[in-house]
Amino acid sequence: METLHVLFWVAGTFLPLFATGHVFLSRTRVYPAWAKIVWIGASILGLLWGSLGWILAHWRTYHLTQQTYYNLIQIRGLLWGIILGFIIIFVIGKPYHDVEGQSSGKEERGQI
Repeated sequence: METLHVLFWVAGTFLPLFATGHVFLSRTRVYPAWAKIVWIGASILGLLWGSLGWILAHWRTYHLTQQTYYNLIQIRGLLWGIILGFIIIFVIGKPYHDVEGQSSGKEERGQI
């Protein structure tokens, strides 16, 4: 495997998990319930996507037929599209607000 391919595989598998952790554990922002559900779904799909990547990289050792191999490639592309859609929804919607009482430092410096 090429280095860039491994980098994308690791990022696509684990970045949704890190984003889910951020949404649930952030102390500076409050996220609504739908955003948490979206990221839970994205993290599960990311794990499935990464697992399919591993299976597809070793498809001959699992004795898969070419038809099964191509079907798994289609499923992997579908999962990637769904994950990308979740990310786009989250970025465009900005479903968070800052925690009350947290000062950004601008008020203290008079930069309001």
